[in-house]
Amino acid sequence: MRIHDLRHTHASIGAGAGLGLPIIGKLLGHTKAATTQKYAHLDVDPLRRASDHIGARLAAAMGEPIKNMKDEIESMHPARKRRR
Repeated sequence: MRIHDLRHTHASIGAGAGLGLPIIGKLLGHTKAATTQKYAHLDVDPLRRASDHIGARLAAAMGEPIKNMKDEIESMHPARKRRR
């Protein structure tokens, strides 16, 4: 394992958590957004959540009921779990 690998992992986890590229770039010391984009690889789960969220919004716009908008929002931000 190299430091370079850890930087990629750090950026990918940040991107998966919904952090913006400018924030991730600042954390990594990048001056160009294009460099950060190369580092921040998204895994499948955040992409699937985003696709499901967009699909649910489109379905709602076409008149289909959304099961629970609160669940939709929470699925987009898994770090923001409800406190019980």
